[in-house]
Amino acid sequence: MQHDGLREACVLDIRTVDALVTLGHRLWPDFDYRWLVEEMKRNLPLELDFTQEGRNAERCGDFLEKDPATPQVVVPDVLWEMSSPQVLAFGTA
Repeated sequence: MQHDGLREACVLDIRTVDALVTLGHRLWPDFDYRWLVEEMKRNLPLELDFTQEGRNAERCGDFLEKDPATPQVVVPDVLWEMSSPQVLAFGTA
């Protein structure tokens, strides 16, 4: 379950990291982590969408199920009827 306000707080987090990385790069040109900010901008919203994360879990489970090296790994089913972009429920269907 996603906490209320998390998405909004992450926008501020990204801006803060962007400002710190930009300042660091100005002070120390070899300190170039601007790529990190771009990764955060692109990936953090996806990670906060639990529908997307549920699809990722299903893909991971399918992959592990086919891999003979991981027979002991079990990924529970996503209970889609109980899930939403802010709630991800697992169990047995």
